[in-house]
Order: sequence, then C-alpha cells, then structure tokens
Amino acid sequence: MNFPKFKVQIPPLATQQKIASILSAYDDLIENNLKRIKLLEEAAQHLYREWFVKGRFPGWEAVRVVDGLPEGWEKRSLSDLCSNISDGTHDSPKPKETGYYLVTGKCIVNGFIDFNEAYKISEEDHQAIQKRSFLDNGDILYSNIGTIGSTTVVEQDFGFSCKNVIIFKPKIKHSIFLYYFLTNDYNKPRFLQGLAGSNQKFISLKYARGYEYNFPTTELIEIFDEKIEPLFKQKSILNKQNQRLKEARDLLLPRLMNQSIEV
Repeated sequence: MNFPKFKVQIPPLATQQKIASILSAYDDLIENNLKRIKLLEEAAQHLYREWFVKGRFPGWEAVRVVDGLPEGWEKRSLSDLCSNISDGTHDSPKPKETGYYLVTGKCIVNGFIDFNEAYKISEEDHQAIQKRSFLDNGDILYSNIGTIGSTTVVEQDFGFSCKNVIIFKPKIKHSIFLYYFLTNDYNKPRFLQGLAGSNQKFISLKYARGYEYNFPTTELIEIFDEKIEPLFKQKSILNKQNQRLKEARDLLLPRLMNQSIEV
C-alpha cells in the first residue's frame, strides 16, 4: 500500500525538547498519583483480609467461636446487606453528541469510572433508564457480563445511566465493606463461581441477590467502613486530580505544537 507523501511542519529540536519536558511533568504527576492510589488500595485490602479473612478484627481474642464462626457472625445473603439489588438497562440506546453518559462494565477501570470509554445518550433514553436503574452515590456497580468483576462505588456529582452491571444499593455504612467484599482476592473468585452462560459468561441478578456468605456483625461492618473511609476518599481525590491533569495536558499539547504558547 502506498501512502501519499506530504510535508509536516514540526517545531525545532530545541522546542520539541522543551515541549517534552513540560508534558513529562504532567505525566510524572499522574504516575505519582497512580502509585499513591495503589498504596492506599493495598492498605485497605490488607485490612479487609486481616479482619474478615484471617479473623483478626478488633477484640477478636475475646470473642467466642460458635459453630466455627465468631459469635454474632452468621450466614446471610447479599440482599440482607442491601436495600435493593438491580441491574442496568437491557436496551442499547443510540449514541448522541450531547446528553447523559451510558456507563458499561468496560468503563470501570481500576475501581473508577472512565467516562472517556462511555458514550452519550439522549435525555429521553436516560430518564427511561432511571425509572428502572436509578443511581445514588454510594451504590456499587459490578460488571456482570463481558468484562466481569470490575467494581466501583458511585460518587459522581452528575447523573448517568448504566448497562451490563449489577447495581448494589448497600444499607447505610455498608458501601465500602461491600466494595472490598466483591474485590478482595479471597472472595472475588468464590463469587465468580456463579458464572452462567455458554457462549457469553455472566453473573445473573438472581445469583447475586441470593449469594450467601458468613458475614460479620453489622457493628463490625460499620467500624470497618468508618476506618477505611478516609483512605477511600483520598483515592477518589487523587483520581480526580489525575483526570484534571490529563485534560490539561491534552489541551496544552496542540497549543504547544502550533506554538500559540511560547516555550
């Protein structure tokens, strides 16, 4: 295949080096924030394992063990920890230039929603989806088809719709615990044993609602949520900083290249 030959105007080498230096500063800040997010996530996951997998929660030495479980712990379903468990739309609304984002499982990356991976739908379609799949801050989105197991907590200050996800609406002070229950290395593969489907695997809404586990007491769940909440908020702040840094970098690049900004 022959490609057409044409000339491209590029800045002098010295200018290119200055541009690279400016952009690298943005990239370094983004990378540093990603490392901090990873460390915060590792700390939270470690605490979950210590408390709820190894059983070394606060005061565990003084708690009686009854039928193999710490006293007060009992087998309950995920529905017992939530006010509702539903899913996103089953329809495929047409993309629009403006409107509301439609978030799918592939938009959930490393515990956050990447809206660059989503497309927009009309207000009419969005409102129709909201009647069935209304989202509140603190809800947990769990990708249950395609990219299975990607999980995030809703924390946006704007509305959006969702598809190909299970929506867990946790009871008060249960959001963070349920997030780590679904993402912890110990529990995640066990939950995924409920995969169904021959051609395309999925986790059914019925399975998620009825999934049972030996859950700790409500009091211990709330203590864990309160302890991890500052780490969770810091992760969110760092992720939002990265979004702003990426936007600023991407806006700056063409202006540097056409030299509308002196370097």
